[in-house]
Amino acid sequence: MSEIERCSLEDIPALFELFGEVYKHNPRLQEIDYFNWQFLENPYHQEDEYSFWIERHNSQITGFLGYSPLEFVYRGNISMGCWTYNWYSSHSNGAGLKLMYKLWEQFDNRFYIGLSEASVNVYNYLRVPLLKKMPRWIGIIDSKKAVSLFDIGKKDTKEKFLSSENTINRSNGITDISPVSIFDTSIEYSFDNWSNLEGYVRRTGEFLNWRYFKIPGHNYKAIIGGDNSFAVYRIEKIMGREESVIKIIDWNFNADLAENALAYIAGEGLDSGAVLIDFFCTASDVETLFSPLGLFSEESIAERIPHLFRPLNNFFDRISLAIDLPPHMKSRNIDFSKWYISRGDGDIDRIKL
Repeated sequence: MSEIERCSLEDIPALFELFGEVYKHNPRLQEIDYFNWQFLENPYHQEDEYSFWIERHNSQITGFLGYSPLEFVYRGNISMGCWTYNWYSSHSNGAGLKLMYKLWEQFDNRFYIGLSEASVNVYNYLRVPLLKKMPRWIGIIDSKKAVSLFDIGKKDTKEKFLSSENTINRSNGITDISPVSIFDTSIEYSFDNWSNLEGYVRRTGEFLNWRYFKIPGHNYKAIIGGDNSFAVYRIEKIMGREESVIKIIDWNFNADLAENALAYIAGEGLDSGAVLIDFFCTASDVETLFSPLGLFSEESIAERIPHLFRPLNNFFDRISLAIDLPPHMKSRNIDFSKWYISRGDGDIDRIKL
């Protein structure tokens, strides 16, 4: 008979050995400082134990489920919830759902990102609202290199690349934007100026510092502007190439400062050989902000640009997500375009290799 218990420090060696089998391409999960950061040090975590459940059968770890507490704003109200991570069971006897039931006992509001096909089937069965593909916005910094690197053949795509490059690189000066290495913990970086937004995970200074500056083995950069605006990004070298890409991870600049903020980020990219900028985000306000600045929807081109660069992976994959708010087990409609969920939410932006 299997048992489900909280992960303890004594479980770590056996758990990391199992991680080595399940997540062969993500050795960071086997680093204790990273594991502690994710499952013990979250500022919303109010317990002394890991936010990580393990399934044990005959004294062997056969499954696990991690989570990260969060506070979110929905239609003006603040509530508690969680992101789920690393859901796995080696048994087919329903043990995986037993792990999830443990989580559901704690949290009534659940957020899921980067879903596997198996979990999509489960959430469909449970009538959880799903977004199969998170929207992606792309800006081209060097169209010539991007065309060659991504093997672009269609004339329309090449023209869009060149137009994007010309628009993004048109800025002559950058004002009212400053880099920061730590966020002010007395400030909440809200989305009050985003007109179509109903829900988002709270971005307090303390939370942002934990998420981006205290995370081991990562190299996030951040900028701030007026009205408590901020953006987080990182420059990632393409494995085996001289070129790099810029990944915008988090952003709340409104239209007044968006061009200056993007120009600052693109300028850093030019110094690092970046060929493109991309940003995954559900909110429809992003189109209003970014389209005039040269970024385009991934869906607007026939050819696909990889979003995995270490190594460069031409296999096109999507980032899916689900939001499970009450009433559970009933058909519900969620307009994901009225939620701000970005690649910075959950754990989808881990540096793996």
